[in-house]
Amino acid sequence: PVEAAAVSTSAPETAWLPTHVVPAGGVVAWDVPDPARPPIARLAERVELIVLSQAGAWAQVRGVNGWTGWVDGRLLIQRR
Repeated sequence: PVEAAAVSTSAPETAWLPTHVVPAGGVVAWDVPDPARPPIARLAERVELIVLSQAGAWAQVRGVNGWTGWVDGRLLIQRR
């Protein structure tokens, strides 16, 4: 009998193309865009991020390791 080749159903890996960088001094991050809640993380300066979406001044970001959170998007430095 002839065996069918395995077919991958997962999405293809996309290249890591960061759109922004954390500025000097770092930034705090939240799990939701609500400054009344406590921050969940502090991102170190020069960390590269992809901006996934925006809500007013908030930016939802993803790091190279898959971590996501919300930061003050006005503080991020856009990559050229």
